[in-house]
Amino acid sequence: MKSWSKPQDANLVPEIGGLKLFDTRSQTFLNPISDNSMNLYVCGVTPYDSAHLGHAFTYLTFDTLIRVARDTGAKTTYVQNVTDIDEPLFERAISTGQKWQELSRSQTDIYCRSMQRINLLPPDHFLPVTENIEYIIQAAESIADQSYKLDSTTYFKSSEIDSASFTQLSIQELIKISRDRGGDPETPGKQNALDPKLWVPSINDEPRWDSKFGVGRPGWHIECIALSDKVFGGTFDVQGGGEDLIYPHHALCDQMSIALHEKTLARIFAHVGLVSYEDEKMSKSKGNLVFVDDLIKDETDSQAVRVLLLNQPWQTAWEYHEPLFLEARSRFMGWVQSYENAGFGNPIQLIHELRLVLRNNLNSQAALSLLDKYSSVQSSFEERKVSADAVWALLGLDLEGNRI
Repeated sequence: MKSWSKPQDANLVPEIGGLKLFDTRSQTFLNPISDNSMNLYVCGVTPYDSAHLGHAFTYLTFDTLIRVARDTGAKTTYVQNVTDIDEPLFERAISTGQKWQELSRSQTDIYCRSMQRINLLPPDHFLPVTENIEYIIQAAESIADQSYKLDSTTYFKSSEIDSASFTQLSIQELIKISRDRGGDPETPGKQNALDPKLWVPSINDEPRWDSKFGVGRPGWHIECIALSDKVFGGTFDVQGGGEDLIYPHHALCDQMSIALHEKTLARIFAHVGLVSYEDEKMSKSKGNLVFVDDLIKDETDSQAVRVLLLNQPWQTAWEYHEPLFLEARSRFMGWVQSYENAGFGNPIQLIHELRLVLRNNLNSQAALSLLDKYSSVQSSFEERKVSADAVWALLGLDLEGNRI
């Protein structure tokens, strides 16, 4: 499936150097680049209620990671899936009287349009589950010896100890999270309360395929395992997603990867803080969503959304308020005005400092402060053009107003 169009290319010569990113699992900073390349898989949307600020914050974080990695000279490969086979999608379709296929298609289109409007780099591989089902069935069947059947549902034999180690949480905490995030820890007869569904029977008009487990559809976690494996063929560099994916999704994906390959899923697990609104986490179930499209009335608004999100530390949860957006818009317009008035001088030093902060765990908040600082430094036309190219390349912000 095609995602969205690539933004205008940036004119900034890469500079070889180190990059560090916080790894949730080890609680340490690691280099996401290996052998001058970075392979990144980011869990994509379940296409209903797309796309809100929480989505945008996650995907802009990894957009920044790709920009910074490319600036070191690394080759990047970016995979993003579309979870168009999942219970919440089917439930929403039933509640709204839509075909699940129509809901998925229309919401995926909205998501892609929203991500393009805020100038995100498109994934190299944009993989809906429905278009890659043969890989998913193959992966599920390959770990059948580590599964068991209960009634008509096949479960993967997970490890409570490994899940607790991955998350640094107690078993009781994991059970509560599993219950809150679509698991079924109370189902009688399960070997382990935390065991996830590997294959489930289809009901109503849900899609169905034949497999050694019977006619049905895959569970959530095996979908991402198979799709990442299709492109990378084993362990890759960075598994990304929102903080709410640490458990159960990423912890159990890692266990399934080990079952499939005897290797961990990824070297680094990077998780983005959650966005709240009206004192609660922004979520589809609560209905307290702020949609990207609703914020954008013109190109300045699209850039203001980027500034709003780049100004939040990516690992930290935060709450959206409208004044934050208005402040971001005013800040961006101030930079544009300074650029037009011959600001953004000393581009060599600006670029050097931008690289220092962005290569240090994607400190985009500090990067924006540098724009404040250098916006008042007088420049020649040639100098500020170099600065504008760098800001476009590293932050996706268009000071010239002619790139979007």
